[in-house]
Amino acid sequence: MKWRNEELSKNGKIRLVFISVSVAILIAVSVFVSVIYLAPLYKKYKIEKARKEKILAEKEKDEWIKQQVKDLDEKFKNLKVTVEKNDNPENPVEIKAEKYYIINSKKFTFATNVIYSDKFIYLKAYEMVKYKISQNEWLYFFRGFEIRSKNGLYSTKDYNPYGIHLINGRLFSNHSSHYNKILLYNEKKSEYEEYRNFITTDYTDLASSKEMTLEEITAAEKVMENLQKSEANTYDNLRSQMKKEEEKKKESGKKDDSDATNIYYYQKNNYRSVFSKEELEKLGEIKEYEYRRRNSGNSYGSSYSNGKSESYSKEEYNEMLRNEGEITDDWEWESGEDNGEISKWED
Repeated sequence: MKWRNEELSKNGKIRLVFISVSVAILIAVSVFVSVIYLAPLYKKYKIEKARKEKILAEKEKDEWIKQQVKDLDEKFKNLKVTVEKNDNPENPVEIKAEKYYIINSKKFTFATNVIYSDKFIYLKAYEMVKYKISQNEWLYFFRGFEIRSKNGLYSTKDYNPYGIHLINGRLFSNHSSHYNKILLYNEKKSEYEEYRNFITTDYTDLASSKEMTLEEITAAEKVMENLQKSEANTYDNLRSQMKKEEEKKKESGKKDDSDATNIYYYQKNNYRSVFSKEELEKLGEIKEYEYRRRNSGNSYGSSYSNGKSESYSKEEYNEMLRNEGEITDDWEWESGEDNGEISKWED
């Protein structure tokens, strides 16, 4: 009996070994089959997954680029003041701003929170200064700018004080004058192109960007030299004066009239120099009263109502304006003659 039990135990061990070997062989065969047949399928799956992820990423990027252009378009449409507009059939241009300041409409103007739009680009800047540098040439300077192609392919931005220029419909940035470089970003390739002396050859089309030739650098330097010599350059101090006055207005908590045109003029006065278009129109009326006062002795102003003429003393007229909220106690009447700018509106 003991011998029989030992034989059964031996047979059980043999079966156990056989089962273990069979399982090992099955596992090895499964692994072999996986390597031979399933690995290529998995590799193909990973490649397809990566391709779909790339397509999705490109689609999302395209949508993002389109949204950036759309946002600029909306901001452009919402700006209140049209600074300039021309219908050049090759490249129509429109410039709009939040506020537009006119120091001399024939020589020097500037605007804040500006968007320049043409066939190729949107150019957004926190300030634009427009100089007349020769008989037939205007130089535009955009400070703190962001430029985006309307087709979404290129973009560039620079928020340092040097900015970028535009003349005769072409953008340029001369390193020797401003010591900054233009980094042009290709949205599709996700690559930057660096330009030390940057210029566009086909109006403002960023696809036509290139390095200036020596002749173009010389011409750009000549433009800046002409600017320094031009009378327009002397107006920069008045621009600073107007901006300081605006800052004081903000600090005092005064708010702009929501119905105003947001067009402002330089008109030197005893207590301020920035007047809105609406204020200068009133000032023009006040000058008329001043003229009548000088030529009529005691009468300061006059009106014609209900078929009869009425005259007022200066004190009476001041009181009328105070009641209407048009002057305050610190109002000082401006002396001198109209320099010819008051009646010239640039819409």
